[in-house]
Amino acid sequence: MKIIIPATAINVESNLDLKFGKCKYFCIYDSHSDKVEFIKNNLSRQLEKRSEHLSALLKEWEIDTVVTTNIGPNMISTLESEGIKIIVLNNIHQPIQDVISKFKT
Repeated sequence: MKIIIPATAINVESNLDLKFGKCKYFCIYDSHSDKVEFIKNNLSRQLEKRSEHLSALLKEWEIDTVVTTNIGPNMISTLESEGIKIIVLNNIHQPIQDVISKFKT
C-alpha cells in the first residue's frame, strides 16, 4: 500500500502539514518496501483545478491512501471518485514517523 501524508519539512521527524492540498511537501510511504520518499508540492499555490491536478499525480504515483488532518470537499470528492481512500486524523500535532508506524506491516 502506498500512503501519502502532507509534511511541513523533508524528514520523518517533521509534523503533518495542516492542509493537504496546500502543504509544502508530501511524504510517500510504501508499506510493502518500507520506503519513505519526500516530494515538494509544486501545486500548493495553484488556485484553479488543484484537486484535479493533484488527483492525477496521486494516480501516477500509485497512491492508495491519503492520511491528513484537513482536506477540502472538492479534494475529497475528486479522490473518492478515483478510488483513493482518505483517512482524517484528529491529532494534528504528530510527527510523520508516528503516522507511518501505524501502517507498518
